[in-house]
Amino acid sequence: MNSNQSHTLSNEEDGLFRFVYTSQSTSGWRKRTSDLANIIRVAKINNQRYNITGIIFHQRKFYYQYAEGSEKSLTDLKNNLLLDKRHFRIKIHDFTHIDRRRFQKGSLWTHAPKTLKKNQHSIQQRLLPLRPEQWQGDEWDEFARLFMN
Repeated sequence: MNSNQSHTLSNEEDGLFRFVYTSQSTSGWRKRTSDLANIIRVAKINNQRYNITGIIFHQRKFYYQYAEGSEKSLTDLKNNLLLDKRHFRIKIHDFTHIDRRRFQKGSLWTHAPKTLKKNQHSIQQRLLPLRPEQWQGDEWDEFARLFMN
């Protein structure tokens, strides 16, 4: 890593935020499949361009996204989401400063991981199938832990 890259990373870490939301799809099952493919395609491009890491998870009619990046990038993401007609009942669980990333670049899960650590099975059983309208407290954060390395 050269000195310019190191400088860029340290500046980013000073302004690193996370944005976590859940939403409900406005589309029927067949359209949701197409919507999800488009969301993932655009997210891969934008995540690379704007240095956003995290996960997108879709199950049944619900979306869950945990995104990490600069405050500006995540504010833009949030504003685009609020205008996106594919989503309604949007609930913002968190938008705060964080000290470090929890997800690697290129992370973009769309389904639950197949291999879980022993302590994650009870979390998965409690939080899946995805029903964010029933979550309490910081269960949105517990859910994200299922996807972490």
